Amino acid sequence: MLYIIIGLAVIMGVVAVLGELLKKEKGPPKADLAESRHWLLTKHECVLFDLLTQCLPEGMHIHSKVRLADLIRLKKTQDRKAYGSMRARTDRKHVDFVITRGSSEIAFAVELDDSSHQREDRKQRDQFVDSVFSAAGIPLIHVIGDASKMTPEEIRAKLPLMPPKL
Repeated sequence: MLYIIIGLAVIMGVVAVLGELLKKEKGPPKADLAESRHWLLTKHECVLFDLLTQCLPEGMHIHSKVRLADLIRLKKTQDRKAYGSMRARTDRKHVDFVITRGSSEIAFAVELDDSSHQREDRKQRDQFVDSVFSAAGIPLIHVIGDASKMTPEEIRAKLPLMPPKL
């Protein structure tokens, strides 16, 4: 009988300790793990941003790192699993640039496809993003290669939707 009481006391002690450990892990996020990235865009994205700035007519604006979820609205569906999956996938992806008429009317989006887009996981991601933009009716322009080797004229040629800048 004594062994049973001791055994139960040990089990209760272990459960209490584990409970306290789990409470600590569920606490607020550790804000001290955050640090500034200092730059919003990569070097190549900065170059493309500057080129786009030179190519766009007055009244057009460039927005960077815009989430897909900010650009599309998911249709209502009875399939909650499909809706949840699509929402999760669009919440976690962004495009490099969105061009708007005025401050927010979406004209088109631009993706810089550098060498990282040759990886298989990036190809799958790009196919998904392309299909979302196509379904939403938002033109998505891919700029392939090293933007630092491109001229404003080459970029402008990739943007057939835009009249030439005066």
